[in-house]
Amino acid sequence: MIMLLASCAKDEYTEPLGNDSQEITVRAPVVPFKATYTTHPFPYEVAPPGFQTLWCENPYLIIPGEGKGTHMGKSTWYSESFVFPDGEGGFNQNGYQLFSAADGSTLEGYYVGEIFFEVFGPENPPQVGDVFGSGYGDYFICKGTTRFEGYTGTGTYNYYVEIVEIIDLENEDFILEGYLDFDGTLDKRGEMICEPDLCPNGPE
Repeated sequence: MIMLLASCAKDEYTEPLGNDSQEITVRAPVVPFKATYTTHPFPYEVAPPGFQTLWCENPYLIIPGEGKGTHMGKSTWYSESFVFPDGEGGFNQNGYQLFSAADGSTLEGYYVGEIFFEVFGPENPPQVGDVFGSGYGDYFICKGTTRFEGYTGTGTYNYYVEIVEIIDLENEDFILEGYLDFDGTLDKRGEMICEPDLCPNGPE
């Protein structure tokens, strides 16, 4: 976990004032970044007709979310994500991500980590409220716009996903809701080389 030294920016950045619509100015070269989002993951194969992806032609998961972040205030988070075997019986997860503040300012980047699925069976069938999966890893902010112009960032993330509705138990068709936290920094001291190629066939 990346932490900011206490002396770094105490009076150099403007903290949120508790009002979701206020303008928050980022001033310091390094500032803390924390964010929490409620997410609504679904497989790309069931996306609505005409759905347009931002980065990849066939992501495994589409993950929209809404919540709050340091300097972002009330904001949204969107991801196109991939899950694949790690070769040791587990699964890795990576994806592109976009944070969007209410005033149009954005942070864009990617993440890499691990994902763990709960194992259900005849003796322990899934129930509403059960944890379906969880994960953690590292995230990277490659660029920002408007108030975040010139900022990059790094840190850690973690989340868990619950079953909120069972559509078809036999075919494991569920509606899921996730709870996602970010903890790291935003940095304007230098440029991050940040051109990941996460799409199976490369970015669109």
